[in-house]
Amino acid sequence: MAIRRDKFRVTPEEQLDAVMALADQRQLAGYRVRPEPEAIDLPYVPALELVQDATTIYVETGLKRPFPEARLEDWVRYAQSCSKDTRILYCSRFELSRTRESWLRKNRIGLAVVSGDEIVDSILPHDLAMKLELPPMSKIRAPLRRKLSVAYQKHSQGEWKGAFEEFCKVFEVASRNYLTKHCRSTRIQVVHQSNGRLSVPTTQQINKMPIGALANHFDRIYQKNVLDSQIGATLIAINSDRVAVAHKKRGAENRLRKNVGSHTWAIINCLKKMY
Repeated sequence: MAIRRDKFRVTPEEQLDAVMALADQRQLAGYRVRPEPEAIDLPYVPALELVQDATTIYVETGLKRPFPEARLEDWVRYAQSCSKDTRILYCSRFELSRTRESWLRKNRIGLAVVSGDEIVDSILPHDLAMKLELPPMSKIRAPLRRKLSVAYQKHSQGEWKGAFEEFCKVFEVASRNYLTKHCRSTRIQVVHQSNGRLSVPTTQQINKMPIGALANHFDRIYQKNVLDSQIGATLIAINSDRVAVAHKKRGAENRLRKNVGSHTWAIINCLKKMY
């Protein structure tokens, strides 16, 4: 159901058509849309509130001049103070200068430009409540940089869950390769769970192991070195959260927000030692 024009009281008239077009489009995409919601904790009355699953996006707009930089900065501070996925999107029917677009990217604010019936999401809004910084790519060796490029790209786009999933995929493959290599050389032997005897898993067996079984094998390595222990501990730590992200499990949001930062750094540090 289209939102009526009379539902808007403070949105600038020159931006109203753009905001209403965005509202219609996001409704069709499955968002719950509220025009100009008021709440005591919000810094201002936004043009729109868009809600989908655990994500809330506040849509701001403003006159062509002056650009509402101070207002948007307050919205960023607010979003960073939230405990749930909170994003800020600037909607305009005017093209912005490169300087303005650069400023929005730097502050991780999204940009939707509306021209007639066309809406271009020039910049995707980031989850500002989730603060996850990664080590610079320049400090990672070239072979590993190539492996992690997709994960870093997703992180730069504000997709922290997608980035974490990619980090886990790279780490799982690297851990299998590491175990296979050292089993072939017989440097690694694994203590059997039932009889306590030492055995060496075959490449075929290792390749069939889900991440939980892989973690279990690392945990049972006979006379582990430091890196063996670190890889095993990291596999055990990330297992349930990796599954929660891959299967989009409900109820895991708060746990993921708490754990993903340390998990990601542990993965990267292990990988740097493996490559």
